[in-house]
Amino acid sequence: MSPQTQVEAASAAQGSSYVKEQKAFKELSYLDPTDEMNKRWLKLLQKKTPTIDLVDISAEVEPFNSYKRQFAPEYSHSAYRAMLKAECSVGDYLQSHACTLQMTNYTRQQMVKLIEDFVLLKKYKTETLYHAVSLADRYLVNLAVEGRSSPCLITLAVVCTLMAAKLNQPIAPSFNRMIALLHEEHDTLLAKQDLLNMEETIIRSLDFDLQHTSPIPFLERFLRIFNLDQGRDKSAHLIKKLARNYIKFMQRESCFLDYRPSQIASAALLFAINITQSPVAKVCGVENIEDLKLKSLFFGSAIYMEIGGVKVEEEDQKCPLRMWNSAVEKLTYIRKERDVEPCYSRLVGALNSEQYKGKLSLDPLLFVQKEENR
Repeated sequence: MSPQTQVEAASAAQGSSYVKEQKAFKELSYLDPTDEMNKRWLKLLQKKTPTIDLVDISAEVEPFNSYKRQFAPEYSHSAYRAMLKAECSVGDYLQSHACTLQMTNYTRQQMVKLIEDFVLLKKYKTETLYHAVSLADRYLVNLAVEGRSSPCLITLAVVCTLMAAKLNQPIAPSFNRMIALLHEEHDTLLAKQDLLNMEETIIRSLDFDLQHTSPIPFLERFLRIFNLDQGRDKSAHLIKKLARNYIKFMQRESCFLDYRPSQIASAALLFAINITQSPVAKVCGVENIEDLKLKSLFFGSAIYMEIGGVKVEEEDQKCPLRMWNSAVEKLTYIRKERDVEPCYSRLVGALNSEQYKGKLSLDPLLFVQKEENR
């Protein structure tokens, strides 16, 4: 074959391959690359995302659905797992180091209530409140381990509130305004330099580790799982409000420092559900929710768990922890007997003695019965 013939043959071969490539390109041009990537993304999500979150993702795609139940449902489960890894319990330092710190549960309660007053007066976020109390408790634990006494708790409350506000609020707080607010509301005057010195001391004591996972994000996740996150529903709103109040109650008591935020949130939610179903609800000043109404709220959540391949089994109706079944355990990685029951039992006992003055004893079903008595 002559050189000219070889060149012509090569050109013909290249031309035929070019025609094939153009034909394939035309066929692909009818496909939307963005649509193809979305299909791959959804396929990946279906493997790792719970059914409840998938339902919320599909609702976001609908153009006429303006009500979003989660901000970013595709990241909810991974964010929840990250919170589980980050959470920890401080431990009841007053039980073992009360003499060293020269503190009591009552003085700690007053410190927490002072922080609550600041947050309320400044209209700070709820997250700021729990963050401030956490900073104070972690600093006091370090002092107890070092064998040192506690500082002025008023100063500590002010500084921790300012630090939490810096970390959570959109606008940086003012030391001078906080000093003026303390003087106006509590007739106590502090020097700005003393606050700055304590702030530096706390930061160094905590080794610049100022992050905190509070019970509130866990509560929000559990409310979605139980289908109680619908703010438009009166019953769901009542349970959410009660659960938040019980979390705030536990924050004031040093004995609950032994539990992780996820345990506190789960115990608060279950007791909020149980008290609204109890015959002693009205006696305790709590609005009673009809059983059929509550079951209708849980119905959608149960369906989604079934779709996700988790069988929702019937639990002992006399057990106050019956709502925390195997399906919920699988979604939350929190075990009923190991994690929820200890905190729930202590919560019911504390509420019965301090807030409800023994009225809860009229309904034994609110209490976790020992195995031999069931």
